[in-house]
Amino acid sequence: MDEIYSRSISSICEQCYKAVNEANQFEAQELALQSQPIEGQLNKYTNVVKGWQYRWFVLNPNRGTLEYHMLEEKKKSHPRGCVYLAGCVISPSDEDSQTFTVSAACGEVYKLKAADAKERQFWVNKLRQVALNQENRIAAQHPPLHSSVANTVSTTGSMKSSTKSMKRQTIGGGTAGNSSSLETVRDILVQTQRYQRTLVNSIEDYTCNDEELLLMKATTYSAVMSLEQCFAILLSIQNSKLN
Repeated sequence: MDEIYSRSISSICEQCYKAVNEANQFEAQELALQSQPIEGQLNKYTNVVKGWQYRWFVLNPNRGTLEYHMLEEKKKSHPRGCVYLAGCVISPSDEDSQTFTVSAACGEVYKLKAADAKERQFWVNKLRQVALNQENRIAAQHPPLHSSVANTVSTTGSMKSSTKSMKRQTIGGGTAGNSSSLETVRDILVQTQRYQRTLVNSIEDYTCNDEELLLMKATTYSAVMSLEQCFAILLSIQNSKLN
């Protein structure tokens, strides 16, 4: 009886191990497929004179970029244009079932047209997935700052007062003054993050297809992210001076 029970347990363990191993292999294959560049021909609206022109587009999931080439050149030369997809807004157009826009955080906008509705949905889904992955990666590398002050100022007037205080501390000079100034900058940045999240939530509650508001959402995201990176550089400089 014990021997039969032992064999049953062993068989179950083997099956579980096999199932887990197969699941891991499948996940690795999926990740490999997702990291492969996606290429294809799309119409790009160039200007009023030339109108729509065919271009060869390359979506690079690893770099998080969308670039395009002239058809006759394809990938033989540097791309004619390239945008980073982090903070990007990808919006299907109401004009028809083929057109969509890619609004980058830098302000550049690609107006594109696929061959049909199915192809448009394919590109929109892939672009949104790459943009989301890039944003998650950046968020993991640069987590939101946490205020070192229990009661962070919560009004624009208080923010101005904090800025004036920071200027006074900077004039005073010295290591202590610099440290205090950075603490004030941290508090202001934390508050800015809160304002930006409130703005994003309001935009998402209000609309999902207003291009100007969605562009504002992407631009504020990019701006706050840049401020966080600048603050990290300031901290690094201060630490190197202390050491």
